[in-house]
Formats: sequence, C-alpha cells, structure tokens
Amino acid sequence: LMSMATSNHLYHHINFTAPIMSNLPIIKWQEALEQTGNDAEFLKEVLDDLILEADEAQEAMAGCISIGNFEGIKTAAHKIKGSASYLCCEALREVSLLLQDLGHAGMNAQESAQKQLMNTVIEKFNLYKKHLIDLKLEISKGIVC
Repeated sequence: LMSMATSNHLYHHINFTAPIMSNLPIIKWQEALEQTGNDAEFLKEVLDDLILEADEAQEAMAGCISIGNFEGIKTAAHKIKGSASYLCCEALREVSLLLQDLGHAGMNAQESAQKQLMNTVIEKFNLYKKHLIDLKLEISKGIVC
C-alpha cells in the first residue's frame, strides 16, 4: 500500500486544475475500427455498450459526489477509462483518467484538502458529461474513416 507521505507527494505533482487538452479527438474512428478487426457492425455494438456503461458510471459518480465517496468516483472512472481507451475515445478517456486520479487522491487526502478536491471533481465531472454527450453525437453520425 502506498504510504500517506508518498500519496501526498504524488498528489502535489499532478496538476488537477490544468485544462484537459481540448484538441483531443472525440474518437479516432480508423483506430477504433482496427481495434474491432475492421468490423463496423461490431464497433457499433461495442460503442453502444460503452455508452451504456458510461451512462451508468455517470449516475454512480453523481451519487458518489453527493456523499463524498472518492473511492466510488475512482472505481467508476477507472471502468470507463479502460473501455474508452480500447475504443479510442480520447476525450472521454482523458477525463476519466483524471477523475480516477482525483478519486485516488481524495481517498488519501487529509479532510481539509478533500473539499478542494471535490470541487475539482465536480468541475471535471461536468467535463465528463460534456464529452459523453459529444461522443453520443459523434456516434449518431455514423462511422467516419
């Protein structure tokens, strides 16, 4: 297990307030298609699954935010980070990674730092919701390679 001193050391080296790169693509279609063996129908199915998982994670994170459950935030974000990464959904992956790291930092932070961390979680959670809406819109347009 990571010691509190090590965790605080890591926390201070992660810039949670830095803007996420806005130029990240919503999805890299060609790479996502390659991930699914160039099977467009299968890609559509797994993207639909990702959307369902991301919606569930959004609900879970909202509940965790309301009660200050950093571990739950970390767990929900971790699940989406992996799926979004596999399917080349870059913006959603990036914000999920940040939420996962914030959840981890909050679990290990002193109570005095948790309020500030939670404010940052809320800000990044709103970005998560935006990226999820953007991804849904992009998927509704169809596969573009």
